[in-house]
Amino acid sequence: MRKRGLIFFTVLLIVLSVGGCTSEEAVKQSVARKVSVSESREFDRIDTNFFFETEDPREVNTIRGIISSAVKKRGIVDMADPEYDMEVIFSNGDVWRYHLWIGNEGETSTLMNVEDTHTIYTVKAEDTNRLLEILEVE
Repeated sequence: MRKRGLIFFTVLLIVLSVGGCTSEEAVKQSVARKVSVSESREFDRIDTNFFFETEDPREVNTIRGIISSAVKKRGIVDMADPEYDMEVIFSNGDVWRYHLWIGNEGETSTLMNVEDTHTIYTVKAEDTNRLLEILEVE
């Protein structure tokens, strides 16, 4: 009986350690592989008619860094229709999807997770400049 309890406990620990990683933790350990951008048509979904796609590791990592460093804004969100949709695909199969409002050179930009349209994230002006350069949009 004691041996069964030990086996059960060991199996339980293995299951918890394997299944214990949240999607967010898995993404942190995963590598961003591809970024795609399209003109947005509506909230809550991504238009897959992408005008920009890159698998260049420098561009992909730059964009992932811009998203990761964006600052969450508190309060009620009331936004105009999104300008762009952005999708980031990771090596583990996870996908980040955002609506994107790009400012002019030297201005901030705004991101909104497609799955959470009640929260926005502000992108620094220097990161806006990098986005404009990579995406070649005006």
